[in-house]
Amino acid sequence: MRASGMGSEFQAKIADTLRVLEGLREGDLVRLIWHDASHTSRDSSIAPRFYVTKKEAVGSFGGLKRDPSSPMLYVILITEKTDGQPTEYDSIPLGCIEDISTMRAHKTTLKAEKKERKSGEVVKTVFVVQKVAIA
Repeated sequence: MRASGMGSEFQAKIADTLRVLEGLREGDLVRLIWHDASHTSRDSSIAPRFYVTKKEAVGSFGGLKRDPSSPMLYVILITEKTDGQPTEYDSIPLGCIEDISTMRAHKTTLKAEKKERKSGEVVKTVFVVQKVAIA
């Protein structure tokens, strides 16, 4: 299979993904299906069950960031917060994203954030990343 015939389809998919991302606000709860790299050393066959590594990640949209030394764009997905501050996040290359769905729009008011900080309680939010099986 030659990659040259898939260029326009891939570019259209990236453009669609970018449109969805541009409609998000930081803090929106999202679910991403994305393709991760894989490494196999025990099987000599090159089969999809070894090289296709889809992941599902749920978290708070942290923005779209550019690599300062290249045109690469990354989606920042905050997966854990402590006291309202991000402590863990995933950085997912834009071209690896297969699907995005919004689970809940971020609706925190400044007053609610101040009240949460004043309470003195430690608040920890954890999201899960799960590998998705394919047919």
